Amino acid sequence: MKLLPQPPPVTVVITIELSAGQNVSGIDFGNFKKVIIDIFKWKDLDADGVLDAGELPIGGWDMRIEELKKILKDSTPNPVEGQPPIETWTDEVLDGSLRILPTNEDGHALPEVDKPGTYRVTEGSKDNFQRTHPLTDSFFDVFVEYSGQRSDGEKTSIIKDKNGQPLRFGNAPFQQLSNAKFVPTSGNGSATTSIIVLGDSTISVTSGGGTSSVSLPANTVITKSGGGTIDVSQLSAQAPSIGSLTGFDANTVVDGAMQWGIPDFGLEFKDADGNPKPITLNIFVGTSLNEQVLSVVRSAGLTGPWVSEGIEDPKTCTVAAGICTFKATKASYYATTHTTPASTTTTSSSTSSSSSSSGSDGGDGLGCAVHDCSVKSTSFQNQTVTSAQLTQAPGLTQGVLGTQTSTEGDVGIGQEGEVKGENIATPGSSTLPVNLGENKKSGSANLWKIGGAVVVLTVIAFIFLRLLKKA
Repeated sequence: MKLLPQPPPVTVVITIELSAGQNVSGIDFGNFKKVIIDIFKWKDLDADGVLDAGELPIGGWDMRIEELKKILKDSTPNPVEGQPPIETWTDEVLDGSLRILPTNEDGHALPEVDKPGTYRVTEGSKDNFQRTHPLTDSFFDVFVEYSGQRSDGEKTSIIKDKNGQPLRFGNAPFQQLSNAKFVPTSGNGSATTSIIVLGDSTISVTSGGGTSSVSLPANTVITKSGGGTIDVSQLSAQAPSIGSLTGFDANTVVDGAMQWGIPDFGLEFKDADGNPKPITLNIFVGTSLNEQVLSVVRSAGLTGPWVSEGIEDPKTCTVAAGICTFKATKASYYATTHTTPASTTTTSSSTSSSSSSSGSDGGDGLGCAVHDCSVKSTSFQNQTVTSAQLTQAPGLTQGVLGTQTSTEGDVGIGQEGEVKGENIATPGSSTLPVNLGENKKSGSANLWKIGGAVVVLTVIAFIFLRLLKKA
């Protein structure tokens, strides 16, 4: 026990002078029996300020005991005539009265006091422990009366303060990340089934040109999804690069991301009764997205699967001041996203294969030796395109006015297809059934009308010249 210098004991001497045969009464010697102030210290594993079954005592923790004295702080005249002045008194620590006594292995400190009065009990501090009891004050004031002893030879133990509160100091052991404190409920930070957040806490990380953060309400209970133990030291918060996140659809754009929890480890956030208790996340996405509504998803790891389960409704956020704010009950990677429309590609058709011809120009019967039969095409969806085929005229090698038959894809002139068309009559020839194309989209219909007209006129002119040559 550490003792500061104490005032020397006071010896009281009473001198009595008696004459012969004289008796004197009414002279008393009183003794005050020493009193023990019983102080208890325990490890509050659930940080609730209540001594629960299974919570262990803490030995070797210094307790401080000081004597108080009453000091007149203020005195004012009483407005009521004949009444004493109105006085205000306060308690101050008596200089030189401090004693320090550590708790024993059972968690008790048992200082003795040898005179009545008021004593203040406080505790020393230790790193990585936070007091959970008492909460309102950091001390107990104990009032010791003259009648403190119970019987001869037995010391009185005082276990409550002057307000009836038990003389117990509870402390929760914690591990710290940024300014947030986490209590392992097993007392073992490397293997605990749950973690409790001490006080309202915010953890911030730098994210691109701004700051992202996670806010944790006091007394949030963190557990592993599906059960199991957690290593508190593995808790982390960071802003992963957007490029490191994979597993999204091709048309999903990631605007911002944050990791909070344990990477590749599912965590859940609950209250003391086991109900979901949302935390708040603020992810920086940039002011260019202000007022836009983004979707929010999460995953245990960088590669997905990315889901909205564990994100509080509406599972979206409206960006304000470059920040996307939302609530979640599960960890540990979070991403804010938006989608883009599916892309539309533009391709060109290949040059159609041509049929051999015995015509004098050495072409395919359609003049392809002297013009380009390949035609640029545009992608259209759900189209029906049919071909046009010439009926053979006398002395004319049959050619093909080809178009592609398709329900999806490219449309072009110069490819062989099925016959479906109108009758076009020319002098001295058989009927030429020609179809210029049917398309369900008006943009392609105009293309076919123009192209078809050019082809038909070319064919008619060619046939007419051949017939004249024969004649």
